Amino acid sequence: MNMNENLRLAAKEFTEKANKLSSVIEIAIVGSVAGGDPYPNDLDLAVVIRSFDDFEILAKYARQISKYYHAWEVFLFNEDLKQLGRVCYRKNCPTMSVDCLVPGCGNPPHLSVEPDFEYDESMFFESPI
Repeated sequence: MNMNENLRLAAKEFTEKANKLSSVIEIAIVGSVAGGDPYPNDLDLAVVIRSFDDFEILAKYARQISKYYHAWEVFLFNEDLKQLGRVCYRKNCPTMSVDCLVPGCGNPPHLSVEPDFEYDESMFFESPI
């Protein structure tokens, strides 16, 4: 199995689980895998949510992607497609550690907010998601 097939399998498993959550509106593969890069470096997913009600479960499903490949990003957006942050890689939310000292990071637990990250629609290949 090549890397694209492996990452698409990981995305499929994540999507099948996450689509059962009431807060999830839409999930899309974005980045290099969506673009058909024969040698992708990671799996990028965009998830549109209506609330953070099921977020801890969603974060757990995202971390399970690691059984397929260690490099993944799950970008979160609200219904207006405003970028909210990413799912944190860590099993235990590091809210009070140096990994998470940015306002909003860890609120809710497992939400990673990076102040230097700027959402770029062209990075996701199609807009809107």
